[in-house]
Amino acid sequence: SALAHAGAAFQDSAASAFHAASERLPDASLTLLAATPRLLSGLAPALDTLRALRPRDAARFVDACAHAVLADSRVTDEEVTMLRAVCVALDAPLPRLS
Repeated sequence: SALAHAGAAFQDSAASAFHAASERLPDASLTLLAATPRLLSGLAPALDTLRALRPRDAARFVDACAHAVLADSRVTDEEVTMLRAVCVALDAPLPRLS
């Protein structure tokens, strides 16, 4: 949710980005959370939880995040920073965003 909101100019944009990511994780039950200060404060604990993913699942999650970033064909500095944090937390390479 935080990544979907990061590059979204409008709520519809965030929903589209979240949907693009969700499609990459069909077995997961995901809900777009509202963009609130609490959402960003929950990012660090969420990354701690994600560190428990197996490498294959971590790679799938990073792929989903990249699809969220690319959903509107525009990549912001905030999106790249957030995606980089996810990759560092999961010990996964940063995907090409082109």
